[in-house]
Amino acid sequence: MKVCSSCGAECDNSFEKCPECSSDFLSWKCSNCSEIYDAAFCPNCGVEAGNDGKLCPKCDKKYFGKSCPGCGYREGMENANKVYKPTVTADSSGGEGENKKIDLSGKGYSAQELLLADMAMNKKSSAPSPFDLAYLMPKKSKCKKSTALILCLFFGWIGAHQYYVGNSKKGMLYAMTMGLFFVGVLMDAVAIIQGDFKDKEGLPLS
Repeated sequence: MKVCSSCGAECDNSFEKCPECSSDFLSWKCSNCSEIYDAAFCPNCGVEAGNDGKLCPKCDKKYFGKSCPGCGYREGMENANKVYKPTVTADSSGGEGENKKIDLSGKGYSAQELLLADMAMNKKSSAPSPFDLAYLMPKKSKCKKSTALILCLFFGWIGAHQYYVGNSKKGMLYAMTMGLFFVGVLMDAVAIIQGDFKDKEGLPLS
């Protein structure tokens, strides 16, 4: 708010003259620390002139920046915890036909991959077809993670899981060394569980 330097009357920020004595000498009164000054910022606390503060939606405390010092609320954080669930509208007939929603979440892709695919879909001028997903989304191996894990645990010492994913040379090495003396089998089992085990083409198991 503003304060008249002549009579001390308080008035709104939009006033150019004092409503009481019509004086032109108006100073700023800081809404944070009540300091009276004639600058662009309060010399005591640094709040910008004319900044009357905002009420925090969480704790109802007045704050003057972008975050509330009381509870830590920050402007824009109300959307931070929303779950990203990408969906695209795809033409099920390949042309002028009935459209349907395709949910890309829950397919084993990372959040970054889903976001990139969703952005690419939204930039298309026409409705994408289901075939577009094969080019936008990362490829997965045809080999199953569960099958590879079972083969590794029970027949890993002869390299069965390596043969399964197409690594025949590694499979032969495992067969001749008892699964690299069982150390290789153990490391492969951990990699399969963590999702780091890949097939011959370098694709992650599905």
